[in-house]
Amino acid sequence: MEEERQRIRRDLHDDLGPRLAGIRLRLLTVADQLDEYPAARQLIQEAAAEIVQLTEEMRRVVEGLPPEALDRWSLGEALRRLVVRVNGLGADVTADVPDVRLDLSATTERALYRIAEEGLTNALRHADAHHVRLRLLVEERDVILEMADDGVGLPRARKGGIGLTSMRLRAEEANGYCVVVPARPQPGTLVRAVLPRRAA
Repeated sequence: MEEERQRIRRDLHDDLGPRLAGIRLRLLTVADQLDEYPAARQLIQEAAAEIVQLTEEMRRVVEGLPPEALDRWSLGEALRRLVVRVNGLGADVTADVPDVRLDLSATTERALYRIAEEGLTNALRHADAHHVRLRLLVEERDVILEMADDGVGLPRARKGGIGLTSMRLRAEEANGYCVVVPARPQPGTLVRAVLPRRAA
């Protein structure tokens, strides 16, 4: 595993890192030419800043570190900020998350955050939804993450893509499970991850 991590680290440094840096510079060059369009300029500058954050997040993934958001905030606050970041990118996204700090293991927190990232990305990219709702429920022994959208629903001949597989595997690594099913009663899709609060 350490050899593989070293290989990925080299690839990130030698290939992906410079390419992302180049994209960022091109975006900033375009932004500098949009003085007459402040809204468009702002969007491009935000995209350039997001590339910097993405590069750092990729490094953290390679190093096996938790997401930066979980280093800075509680899980609930990190999820709320995630929703704010993606809200309006094709759909209205809302969060229903407890305000108090939760008694969860680091493994469970990391899995929930990554599943939320992937679930929201899938909904915004593929569901053609108008509304997406993220909800976190805390029970005595388990914590439940749900993301429901009002989009087109699951295709009849659905194949498990990388995103769906990633969510399932992250839940299983935390001794839980994740399912993706048709939403009821309205059209759409429901992602439901159930993880133990104190996963090993």
